[in-house]
Amino acid sequence: MKHIGLCFHPQAKAIETMLYKNGVRAFYHFTDVHNLPLIAECAGLWSKAKLEEKDLLSRIITGGDNLSLDLDRQLGNWDKVHLYFCPHTPMAYRKQQEKHICYLKIDPKIALIKGVIFTDTNATRTRNKHQRAEGIEGVNLIDFNIIKLTLQKGPQPWDARWHKKVQAEVLIPDEIPLKYVTEILFISDASLKEGKRLWATTSHPSFKVNKGIFTPGLPYVDFAILTKEEIDKDKVGHRHFVDQNEFKKENGLKIHLLLSLYCTAGLKTKTIWKSSKEEVIFQTETEFEKQGTWWHWPSLDVSKLSQGDYVVEYYLGDIHWITIPFTLMEAK
Repeated sequence: MKHIGLCFHPQAKAIETMLYKNGVRAFYHFTDVHNLPLIAECAGLWSKAKLEEKDLLSRIITGGDNLSLDLDRQLGNWDKVHLYFCPHTPMAYRKQQEKHICYLKIDPKIALIKGVIFTDTNATRTRNKHQRAEGIEGVNLIDFNIIKLTLQKGPQPWDARWHKKVQAEVLIPDEIPLKYVTEILFISDASLKEGKRLWATTSHPSFKVNKGIFTPGLPYVDFAILTKEEIDKDKVGHRHFVDQNEFKKENGLKIHLLLSLYCTAGLKTKTIWKSSKEEVIFQTETEFEKQGTWWHWPSLDVSKLSQGDYVVEYYLGDIHWITIPFTLMEAK
């Protein structure tokens, strides 16, 4: 198999001209942030067929349910990577309610290779079906008026035509090498922090916060640090707290997970403190009765803990939002 970047479509120049003329400067792929380690390991986005071939499919958190996965197999999408023209789509809105997602921003030159398929709506749509084609015939299926309106003004959920046409897809065969990923975009500093932890030490595309491409009004963690400094409602939000990951055991020492988060009414959060062996040390749950932005600082008394490595995990509902490692050292 030739490298994905080397075999261009015979109409590549015309495709590039059409995309540029219609304001397409990037494609978007959303994924659970917990897929980032595998994307780093694979040095790009792989189709489900390639992941399956390499016995990696079980390690990926897929965006679709069992029905959509079956349709991907039936409709010839299994060996393709799905990209959207816009970050704002009905599917992304649904998944942002279920998962901690980020967006990969993709160089549109990936659409110039041989075997790329364009669809006029969701590539698994069976009701009223969808149209698909390669080359200029495929590009001509796209409703660029809807795409440009969405990129400029955001989602238009009251428009039934928008619901269908904004889901137009670009299906890339086999894989998208990491060199085509120009940026990875996160909703907040806390999300970006988690992305860096998951990606680990390997080089990566530019990581940036871009709140505007995410659906507003859904819960998220904006800011998260560990600190031993005393926190109360009069101080929080009005002063700088030192972010720490190493602590010396002292009498009365408490470690605080200080967070700023946006909540919907009735949202339950969960804080889990664990040893390096994944043993749960302490767990608390909190329910936020009102919608809005809140400060939260669950704490851990470390007086009975031995020196070593630990982590704290934070969940919004069932969504794992952030893990922060820390080390506890004996005082000298």
